[in-house]
Amino acid sequence: MLKFLEETEDHICGKHALLVYFFALMNSSFKNNGVTKFVKYSQTFPIKDKKDSSISFGSAIIYTQD
Repeated sequence: MLKFLEETEDHICGKHALLVYFFALMNSSFKNNGVTKFVKYSQTFPIKDKKDSSISFGSAIIYTQD
């Protein structure tokens, strides 16, 4: 995510909350036996230029295989 932000100079609403979540996930028991399944991703408008704007929505399910 950080690389994307550097390359595109884009903004992500909730990026701090997402980063905290991802770092916590990387340091949890999910790191070794967690499964992430991305369920849906969509955009309000396809981006064709750096000046364009869009809102993206994504959802994922994260679980352990015990």
